Amino acid sequence: MTRLQRLNRNPRLLFWTKVCINFKTLNAIITLFYLHRGLSIAQIVWLSGLFGAVSLFAEIPSGYMADHLGRKRTMLLGVAFMLASTAIHWFATDFFWFAVSFVFLSFSFSCFSGTEEALLYDTLKETGHEKKMLRFNSRLLSAQNLAKIFLPSVGAIIAMDLSETRFQWLIAVDAVGLVAALALLMLIVEPRHEAEVEALEKGIFRESVETIVRRPALFVASMNKILPFVSTILVWRVYQPYFLERGIPVLWLGLFYVIIHSVMFSLKWASEAIEKRFGARRVLDATVVLMAAFIIVAAFVRSGPLLFAAVGLYFVSHNIREPMYAHWINARIRSRSRATTLSNLAVFRSALDVPVMYAGGLLAAVDTRLAFALAAGLCISALVFFRVRGEDVDDR
Repeated sequence: MTRLQRLNRNPRLLFWTKVCINFKTLNAIITLFYLHRGLSIAQIVWLSGLFGAVSLFAEIPSGYMADHLGRKRTMLLGVAFMLASTAIHWFATDFFWFAVSFVFLSFSFSCFSGTEEALLYDTLKETGHEKKMLRFNSRLLSAQNLAKIFLPSVGAIIAMDLSETRFQWLIAVDAVGLVAALALLMLIVEPRHEAEVEALEKGIFRESVETIVRRPALFVASMNKILPFVSTILVWRVYQPYFLERGIPVLWLGLFYVIIHSVMFSLKWASEAIEKRFGARRVLDATVVLMAAFIIVAAFVRSGPLLFAAVGLYFVSHNIREPMYAHWINARIRSRSRATTLSNLAVFRSALDVPVMYAGGLLAAVDTRLAFALAAGLCISALVFFRVRGEDVDDR
């Protein structure tokens, strides 16, 4: 098999690697799992803040490592960190051990942040298909939704009694998925990028910073993406017990995952057509407005089905934003510093995670609806203070 043929397999291998990484059979009931193991709702939200704090230190080194040592090796390390986190989940029963698990998890996500996009883009560039980045990256992003359509919903059915034994079964399934991801990553071919000359490698970090400084639209676009994203993390940490408080049974949490991730999967595959039809700016503006509206509705409705629909539409509205940002940003960063620059941009998100999750935890401990209000405020801020201009994002 020629190098070109092996490179052409990379997008497919990345897709199935992402599927295996995202087995996450506990996700539909993950907050209930943490509550079962003795954590408070505030501590659960604070774990996400810890995740962000660790990312502040891990994002840039991991991006530099991806540019310096290779995207493939960095992603292999990321899966190893995720396996360590999963192993700790098997026995952790207090905040300390879950905090250790989240440190490993944060290192893992940092190894993937920007790296898989960079590997995909460089693969497409070497094979002459870089103009198809939006299409291929949309499919790659949809991989996590494909896994989440089925497995977390099955997990909710298996562990609907919220028993310890059933939780451990699900953790074991997640570990099997990660081992499969390691095997798939070993088959990926590292595409060429301009990181072969020592003098150039030493300038990667400086070049990525200069890219951000020269193009302030990168920062604006990143904040427009980051604020709604952080809001989804906050809502994701608190919505499950809120559903139960409103009379929605555990089994419905599994159904919730099936529905929203089926819709997300379909929308990501259709994102190229959506962008051509409406334009990226219109989609980005409309989705952030819808996110704020739906989570405000969720804070006030008393009907279980309406709450179910409002929170689901909130997550779906956010999901369609990701491929358009990836398409726009990757096209504006040089190959040899792409992973580092994307990691630098992700640091802004990590910096925001810490205060937002700390405040969100305090608010959720008083009333979940206060956390929803904070999430809505983040979405509105993205539109008011960091709105992306049409000429910056619409390449048409």
